[in-house]
Amino acid sequence: MVSVLILGVGFIGFNVGCTLRREGYKVYGMSIDENDRLKMNRNEIIPIICDVSDESKWFNLVETEIDIIIESISSRNPETPKLVLNYLVKLKEIKGDNLTIIFTNASFSFGDNENLIDEKSNSRLNTNDWKVIQEIEDTYRRINAIVILPTMIYGLNCSYCSYYFECINQSFNTNGNNSEKHIIKTYGNNKKYPNGFYQGFIHIFDLCKFYLLVIKNASKIRGEIFIASSYTERVDDLLKSIYNYHCKSIGTNNNNNLNKPISIQYVEAPESDLFLTGMQFNQRLSFKKAETLLGYHPTQPSFINSIEIYYQSWKESNDSNLTSEIFIANSYTERVDDLLKSIYNYHFESTGVNNNLNKPISIQYVEASKSDLF
Repeated sequence: MVSVLILGVGFIGFNVGCTLRREGYKVYGMSIDENDRLKMNRNEIIPIICDVSDESKWFNLVETEIDIIIESISSRNPETPKLVLNYLVKLKEIKGDNLTIIFTNASFSFGDNENLIDEKSNSRLNTNDWKVIQEIEDTYRRINAIVILPTMIYGLNCSYCSYYFECINQSFNTNGNNSEKHIIKTYGNNKKYPNGFYQGFIHIFDLCKFYLLVIKNASKIRGEIFIASSYTERVDDLLKSIYNYHCKSIGTNNNNNLNKPISIQYVEAPESDLFLTGMQFNQRLSFKKAETLLGYHPTQPSFINSIEIYYQSWKESNDSNLTSEIFIANSYTERVDDLLKSIYNYHFESTGVNNNLNKPISIQYVEASKSDLF
């Protein structure tokens, strides 16, 4: 079984980990947050709860067992990415091509651009913060790591794209019912793009598939960089679509909200916030390279085309599928006695009570209550 260590189990890392586990990989997840232990255990991801600087908790594991490392740490400490990079450079020197490293950056690093962006585009952001990130990315590529640049992620609780839903919610709080037009404020540059700007988007399920394709093709694409995107949307159109669906969903058809003209007002993002700054970039991104080298194709509907699905998922986190067909969902048949003995042995190994391991085990059957169907 191929073993994967995911550094950082946020929205990307956790969902990628769940996908890899379903594909048969042995997955470890590292987080500094003790609260992440439960969600990882529930999804068969082996938790490592520690700060990445505590190399005693994970460095030896990588040396002896791990085949693939995915760096997806989201940290407000600017020194953390450098620290992780130094560790991974050392591990790459030790394991060579026996260790595949995948580094997660962001498509925002291409900055504001009126032209079509692909992996060969040289227009990277020139601010001090982004220069540091670019230097880190360049070092990863020098050690043959694979770099993935996701665009805006939607689906499930919508992650970064929840911002757009919040914009609409906020607009209803600030616009009165008697106002002549409905004003929606968002980050952007009104002077440079008076007719709106574009962003790239990818569904979290498609992004997880993207990582899986990278892993399966890793030996052929070492040192490569890939833009992970599925669709390009005009942000104004997206906000208007959310607004229209929001009006319908809360029953405001009769109070003329749907008939009001909509005004999109751009607000300049604070330079100190890299993510919000990126929200105002004009970016039309090509995923042709991933299509050609990885065989990547989006499987999920675009953000705009299925806005009602993503809106409800964001609002209620409801994922229910009913079907009229009946299927037996089964993978293995186990002898219950063997299963109980395996659990017994692991239990005592994990608790350190070794003297119990030498005791003979007797399985005693007890008749179940007929009133309890389970």
